[in-house]
Amino acid sequence: LLLQIDSMINAGADVIDIGAESTRPGAEPISKEEEIKRLSEILPKFKSKFNCVLSLDTMKSEVARFGLDNGVDIINDVSGLTFDKKMPEIIASYNAGVVLMHMKGLPKSMQVNPITTNVVDDVLSFFRTQLTLCKSHNIDSVLIDPGIGFGKDLDANLELLRHLDLFLELETPIVIGTSRKSFIEQISGSSVDNRLGGTIASNIAAWKNGANVFRVHDVLEIKQAFDVYNAVEVSL
Repeated sequence: LLLQIDSMINAGADVIDIGAESTRPGAEPISKEEEIKRLSEILPKFKSKFNCVLSLDTMKSEVARFGLDNGVDIINDVSGLTFDKKMPEIIASYNAGVVLMHMKGLPKSMQVNPITTNVVDDVLSFFRTQLTLCKSHNIDSVLIDPGIGFGKDLDANLELLRHLDLFLELETPIVIGTSRKSFIEQISGSSVDNRLGGTIASNIAAWKNGANVFRVHDVLEIKQAFDVYNAVEVSL
């Protein structure tokens, strides 16, 4: 894992996001004790080895506290601070940043009855509420992630990507995670190991519509795509 992290940083990653509990559709939850046990193998070593912003993907406040005690800078909460009501207090007490993600339900069941209509309005309304919650706890560093693939069907995912510009009214950096996701397979028929083209296309589209931060697996290839695209845009 340390070698993989080093490779990603050398390829141009600005932030490393680490998580110990799978959030893919259908994933079984694990206990906070197991989550901390898994994280204890890497988090205490991270800052001594890497000069990079560290994000922790967790929904649990006790896991977040462990991470923040071990150099984590940002808590990436896929529940958008709805799973554990203690999470805002923990984040605020460490003056940490937070990524608020929108997800319908929980990973185990989120694709059983996904959002199919009014997705932009629903997600905007959710973020307005959660940004107010952050403000009430004096959490200043906040990013929003509309949660592509998290409780949405194909049309809803595309609608969010198509209308990301509507989220600019929130005046908050927008995070997008489309890397290797199943909606690419629904469009192209490609297996999980063959979705780089769809990942690049969706990230470029998201950037054009206002996204600022991109969560990806293939750092080198995505950075190269952005570098070339930006060079073309500048020369136009």
